Amino acid sequence: MESSITISDGLIVLATLMGPIFAVQAQQWIERRRRGNERREFLFETLMRTRGARLSAEHVAALNMIDLTYYGSGDRKRTKSEQAVVDAWSVMHHHLKQNAGTMDSAALNIWSAQLEQYFFALLGAIARERGYHFDPVRLQTGQYTPDAHYMVEQQQNDIRRLVEDVLSGKRNLGFALREVETPESEVNFRNEVTSLLSAIRDNVGSNAH
Repeated sequence: MESSITISDGLIVLATLMGPIFAVQAQQWIERRRRGNERREFLFETLMRTRGARLSAEHVAALNMIDLTYYGSGDRKRTKSEQAVVDAWSVMHHHLKQNAGTMDSAALNIWSAQLEQYFFALLGAIARERGYHFDPVRLQTGQYTPDAHYMVEQQQNDIRRLVEDVLSGKRNLGFALREVETPESEVNFRNEVTSLLSAIRDNVGSNAH
């Protein structure tokens, strides 16, 4: 009796052999998706949490992670909402690269207002990509920043500008020398020590003769 292998038999054998490989690939794909979602959630939460402290290192680090977090590679291309995030960040990044330090007060005010607009456009794009639907006004006014934190941030900014001016030669550090009065008790102690040393020298000299 001759045995023959049908196409269906071959497919069953192939599926049996390839099944574990497909399962591993599927698990890896699911894991990459999960890690990607976690990174995006963390990025959005960080920007929301620090939107009132945009000079903080944490906020700046989150902005710098946008390109990597929303890059997209391989067969998985960016969705429309993901591309909107990348485009909004590209506009804001280009604006940030302008040298605001050389602007006068009027130009700086315009630059700052535009930066505010670009930042909240970016934040709104990330919120929509994450499935949140925030009122744009709420995004801008919902943060709470104590006055003390604002003052500290402004002081740190002033210090940075001062250091930059000094290092670039735009400003000199002034030093004033003044005479410091020595306390009377210290003066008396020094006089007593001097008298004692003088007496010891006289005594040694008389004994030598």
